[in-house]
Amino acid sequence: MYPRVHSFIDPQYTPNPEELEHQRKVISELREAYNKGIDKFKEVANKYAKKFNEEFSDYHGFEEVDFSTYFQYVQDNPLELEDVLDSMATMVSRIPGDVSVAIGTVVDQICRKFFSGQVVNYQDIEGIEQYITKGAFDYLISELTDIKAHYDSLGWKLFADPVKLYMTFYDSKTNQVRRIAGETDMIAVDKDGHYHIIDFKTSVWSYADKIDRRTGDIYNSLDSRKPRALNDSRP
Repeated sequence: MYPRVHSFIDPQYTPNPEELEHQRKVISELREAYNKGIDKFKEVANKYAKKFNEEFSDYHGFEEVDFSTYFQYVQDNPLELEDVLDSMATMVSRIPGDVSVAIGTVVDQICRKFFSGQVVNYQDIEGIEQYITKGAFDYLISELTDIKAHYDSLGWKLFADPVKLYMTFYDSKTNQVRRIAGETDMIAVDKDGHYHIIDFKTSVWSYADKIDRRTGDIYNSLDSRKPRALNDSRP
């Protein structure tokens, strides 16, 4: 299993204490069930998935939890049980109704459309009125226009279609080879042919003074609930 990149970036992506406590509880129950056999493991996992899906199905941007692929994976890769349990627990411990998460989903949609060259209209974004006013939307488009002008001035080509990336790395803290995966918000190619991964971040407060240098240079630091364009350059 490939944990999301965000799980390795702190402190700004650290789950809240309530989520962490629930994750620990789920991992403990799943581990105990696994020791009793795959059927018991499936029963307990599906119980959590069903409860999560029922509680949050009405939220905008909700994605149903389905553990079917996890069951086969853990049977084929028993040595990776702990990574599997961690991924499963994270899925049913997240809070889709969190305002910043919902706003982030809407902003990502706007950014993808905008940087793909599409005309983005307020009334065309499903559910936007729940989270972003027309005035805030207009301001966001203005800021995105400035961001695009910045990249245009650099001669960068922008690609907003999502791309899934996978990699392994050596973790000196645990002395283990770890694996991570993530989906890009946008990829840019500069005039020299170098690739840049650009990620849009949305929050009710700014992390501009806390961004770890591993994340890259801050090209645009915007106010609350506005995206920041972060770039991690690799020659």
